[in-house]
Amino acid sequence: MNIKLLFSFLVVLITINSLLGQPLLQNINSEEFTETTPFISFDGNKLVYSSNKSGNWQVYQCKQTDNGVWSNPELIVFEGGSLGIGVQLYDPALSAMGDILYFSAQLNDTKGGKDIYYSILKNNKWQAPINFNKINTPSDETSPMISADNNYLFFARKYTIGKKEVVIYKILFSQRDENRNWTKPILLTDKINASDESYPFLCEDNRVLFFASKRDKEPEGYNLYMTKMVARNVWTDPKPLTDINTDFDDIRPSKAANNNQLYYSKFLQKRKKSLGKLSVSDIPNEMVPKKVFEFKGIVTDNSNSEPLESKIIIRYSDNMEKVGEQNTKMPSGSYRLYFTQGRKLEFEVFCKNYSHSFFEYDAGFQTKISNEPIVNHFKLFNKSTLLLNVFDKEIFEPLEVQIKLFNIDGEDISSNKISFKDNGRYELDLDIGYNYRVNIIAKNYEEYNFNFDLSEVVQYNEFEKDVELTPSKTAFEINISDMDTDEAIDEVEIVITNLEKNETFVKKVRKDENGKFIIDLRDGDKYDINVNGPKGYAFYNTKVDMASNENKKLDVKLKPLKAKTKLVLNDITFETNSAELNASSFEELDRVVKLLINNPEINIEISAHTDNVGSNSYNEKLSYKRAQSVIDYLVTNNLNTDRLIAKGYGETDPLVPNNSDENRAKNRRVELKIIDVNTTHNSNE
Repeated sequence: MNIKLLFSFLVVLITINSLLGQPLLQNINSEEFTETTPFISFDGNKLVYSSNKSGNWQVYQCKQTDNGVWSNPELIVFEGGSLGIGVQLYDPALSAMGDILYFSAQLNDTKGGKDIYYSILKNNKWQAPINFNKINTPSDETSPMISADNNYLFFARKYTIGKKEVVIYKILFSQRDENRNWTKPILLTDKINASDESYPFLCEDNRVLFFASKRDKEPEGYNLYMTKMVARNVWTDPKPLTDINTDFDDIRPSKAANNNQLYYSKFLQKRKKSLGKLSVSDIPNEMVPKKVFEFKGIVTDNSNSEPLESKIIIRYSDNMEKVGEQNTKMPSGSYRLYFTQGRKLEFEVFCKNYSHSFFEYDAGFQTKISNEPIVNHFKLFNKSTLLLNVFDKEIFEPLEVQIKLFNIDGEDISSNKISFKDNGRYELDLDIGYNYRVNIIAKNYEEYNFNFDLSEVVQYNEFEKDVELTPSKTAFEINISDMDTDEAIDEVEIVITNLEKNETFVKKVRKDENGKFIIDLRDGDKYDINVNGPKGYAFYNTKVDMASNENKKLDVKLKPLKAKTKLVLNDITFETNSAELNASSFEELDRVVKLLINNPEINIEISAHTDNVGSNSYNEKLSYKRAQSVIDYLVTNNLNTDRLIAKGYGETDPLVPNNSDENRAKNRRVELKIIDVNTTHNSNE
């Protein structure tokens, strides 16, 4: 045995043991194999590192329990099976949530040497690695790490310089643009890339950068350094971590957020044998990054509390600039975010087919950073209720209608989604995430359609909308002329009462160029139409049914007010065998009052008539009493009794033979007859 060689080897082992001291983690560091390039997650709960215990460099993971004990390491196995024989995985790193693993390797789709890959954790299983094509080149890319806010990716790239083709590494970074795409990587400044640099780590404050450099050591050795970013790619002069650096390669620094301990590895490659262990040390006070706000929580379904895979977008409240984005970690639905002190933040939560939620937090300099995370539980809902109040646009009365619901493809999806509440109120139960078309139909109303879009941002689980339906109308023609001369009358007042709805309107109209009056009436309704002619003319009253298929036309002959002119008063009725007026008579009698007030020169007779049922004597007395009841009503409206005469004709003057119920009803009537016209006496005084 070569005694000199054995002595040299023992010296190396003694030196290693004295420098390494006690292993960082008894159940992680092995005495037989090399553990190196540790990376602790920002929440401090997960650790990944490389080890050659399997014969190849592979990645292992372990978790920290609530009492601070690390679990036994587990080899990370990717879905889809083996990556290939002899594949080596280096320099693992984790995203802020610990659900994306970054590493360098040379796989089948590698562009040249080593490339950066990432794997996504789904249902507690690491998915097949994906090549980070935006970053990789035919050269080697190694030592990846992504910032706590997921906006920066730092890594090292191999360069060959000089005639001797010396191999060195330099640090680059890529930043997400406004569309969340990675920009082309750029080199850090010469202050940092002054020699052979690698293993960058940007702390949770997005300012302090730790990295490994050979600038002050022999060409084969690394020490740890710290620098601060004061503007984009503007850095302070790097300073060595003197209290931590050793004669070994001190590499792969990382730290948990708001924690002052640095994780790294001490590594030595001698005579084709690698020696190295995971280490942890306190960061010098002057190099500790400022504390940051930590936000954490979960996103769940409001109805069943199931975790949701969601996207959280963070903006500055003052200008809505996007400063961060993160997907919740499944299957827990959790999130964890880190932001520096200085500005007010707005957090927005998006989940497909669910509502949108947000909250604001003042992370300004006046807000003290707590030692505990800011916890927020977002509860999203996947349904919204649309309340519809449907009513007539003109008279504001509620309507019963037929409602249909269609999706964007025109498919009728009304079933079990629409319910009638009361008094024109309807409730639509809608799934969020879709654009709907609502169709409302009511007989004799114009069809109403509107879109209700729940495919974008939805913040409320209940909406209310007033729907005004426009009644469909038909032009109704009225021809008004003088009964004696048949000449058109220029201007009249028309009082129209809808007998089925609470609607009465008065129009003073002039004839059109054809001598006609045109009025739009609702389809399907019945109307009472009263035409008040100008001074010197009687009024005219009739009923119109707009539901009939008859011509929508009315010819009105107005009687001039002169002696012996007779008017049959419509709808004057009495209690059976009584002279007591029914209330339904007052509307017509009010027209008589108006006629007499507007024409004070006329004196009238009110005559009442009966059918032939009963004795002549009885019918004559009854008819007189009824005529007098009408006079009494008119007198209550300040009309002079000298202008009014009551007559009862019994059954002596029938309009038609009393041979049917219909004819007998026609004969039971009240008439107004002008006795004389006194042009010199105001008989209403």
